Amino acid sequence: MHRSPCLLLTLVCHAMLWPCLAQAPTAPSLMVWVDREHPNHPNALQTELSINGKPVEIYSREGQKNLDKHLNKGWNTLRLRTFPRGSVKEPNQLFLRFGGTRPGANKNQLAMDPILWELRNGTGWELRDGKYLPTANAEASEAVQSFTLWYAGFEQEPGNLKVNEGDYFLAVQAERPDVVPVTASVSINGTMLNSFVGNRRNVAVTPLLKKGENELKLITHRVGGPAAPANDVKLQLVGPARYNAAKKMHEFAFIRELSSLEDWEQDPQTKQYRPREKPDADHVERSFAFTVEELPGKPGR
Repeated sequence: MHRSPCLLLTLVCHAMLWPCLAQAPTAPSLMVWVDREHPNHPNALQTELSINGKPVEIYSREGQKNLDKHLNKGWNTLRLRTFPRGSVKEPNQLFLRFGGTRPGANKNQLAMDPILWELRNGTGWELRDGKYLPTANAEASEAVQSFTLWYAGFEQEPGNLKVNEGDYFLAVQAERPDVVPVTASVSINGTMLNSFVGNRRNVAVTPLLKKGENELKLITHRVGGPAAPANDVKLQLVGPARYNAAKKMHEFAFIRELSSLEDWEQDPQTKQYRPREKPDADHVERSFAFTVEELPGKPGR
């Protein structure tokens, strides 16, 4: 198999810091952190975040909230209802990041690691003469995005990702750090991982594998709301990791690459994405078989 450094080596750790607003728990706590793209500029796009039909909060600037009681283990629907308030000279938008938080190196800060999902509220809006208008319908007063996402918790993604000899990884990255037209969810041998959107993420999947034939299932869901740009999420399954002493880095054998848009096409009129085989469906499922010849520390398995 082809062995290469892969995307993973430059993406091992993605964490954020935020000043503590309260006593941080020792176990990862699921939170949403909201930031303006340009912190020094005003933002005219306000967003109401709802999860599974229940309003959580309305954001127009920085904020954070614990979501342990809002998200369920399994499928969830995250909804962003965005509406303009006031006028601005410069474009701005909100980033909503969802992930596990714990105390940082500085006891007065929380660290978010891993960052599971990053959403943006500027999709479907354009700034004209100081006011935001929906790109699809200038008469509309709001735009709504909805995301179907699987939440698996942090057992497979505890944070502080490290590469060990012989490990296998799923390295995920969108073509652009932007909103995607479909979400991607993956199960390996029947175990679901946290869903993927546009942000870069890597998951160690070694504990889910067995020697011999394995199954990977890719489930892609349409993102509801304004038409998102063509932004494909690439998923690379790589391993085992082998340390290259000359290069002082781990290298990985390439197993397979999947594309979130492989089974989708764009409607030429609405610009929305739809399944190629069943245009009225809201999701597509595909399964792939792959072979693992060796696993670390488990001879003969």
